[in-house]
Amino acid sequence: PTFASKFVRRKLRFVPRAACGQVVSSTSTTSSLEKFLKLPKTIWDFTRPHTLIGTFLSITTVHLFAVAPVIGHAPNLHVVRFACLTLQALVPAMLVNVYITGLNQIFDVEIDRQNKPYLPIPSGRLSLTSAWIVVLSSLFLAEAVTMCFQPPGLPYLQLALLSSAVLGSAYSAPPLRLKRFPFLAAFSIIVVRGIVVNMGFYAFIVDALGIAGEVPAGRSVLAATFFAVFGLVIALMKDVPDVLGDRANHIRSLSVRIGPAKALRIASAVLKLLLIATGFAFAVGAGTAESLLRATLRGALAFAALLFLKLLRHEEKK
Repeated sequence: PTFASKFVRRKLRFVPRAACGQVVSSTSTTSSLEKFLKLPKTIWDFTRPHTLIGTFLSITTVHLFAVAPVIGHAPNLHVVRFACLTLQALVPAMLVNVYITGLNQIFDVEIDRQNKPYLPIPSGRLSLTSAWIVVLSSLFLAEAVTMCFQPPGLPYLQLALLSSAVLGSAYSAPPLRLKRFPFLAAFSIIVVRGIVVNMGFYAFIVDALGIAGEVPAGRSVLAATFFAVFGLVIALMKDVPDVLGDRANHIRSLSVRIGPAKALRIASAVLKLLLIATGFAFAVGAGTAESLLRATLRGALAFAALLFLKLLRHEEKK
């Protein structure tokens, strides 16, 4: 063979090897990219997004409820200022929410292997070490954000955040682990959802905007009462689908003690009474409103409460 033919054969032997190496390199790059893209999704699932949505709606609603009586005639109330203060409360509150829900998942791994095997830790998508990093980082960032901005009304905001974190820790973590006891578990949920979130964040926005003397002091009690009762409904319902894992791990929730069907009926009855009372209160408020706009809004809320009650009854019949 000539020098040219030897060179061609050598090049042909090299081409498949190079192509093979390129395929391996491409596959490795794709695999690394997929892992990188899966991480945000895993952390997002770990945060339990439905609880973040609940926190967002709860705090925003409480802030709107606090300023409703002075809209249009309070010199310190500006839309941009109100939005900025609400955002400064929402960010640390949602970070504390991640801390609480994450801590619960860390200490409930064995329970979740039966009840919620799709969650990041029991499914193997997130290690316990990574979970601890997310949880502790969230708690640290929540405090860092509040100290960075230091909005007016900061003591009320910090008290609400600290109380939520302490009760959340007591609920999930040893040695207290309040979730083992139905009354104490329900009490901690009611206090956080009813009193801490509503009265704490209500006091924060009122003080931050300087309208404390212009809004009735009892309004925060109304909000706290509604959400305390709603917190009781949450406490009753949340363990209904978790009976198997709770029983296997000696968590004597109310659903384990009296059965999930009975616990669900009690929760449904409490929710119905709450909706009826809320609808009636808004209907009365619509009849005594000072303006047509407020009467319309209160009437719409009364209708919404009764519509939700009807939907609840329809679901029960199904």
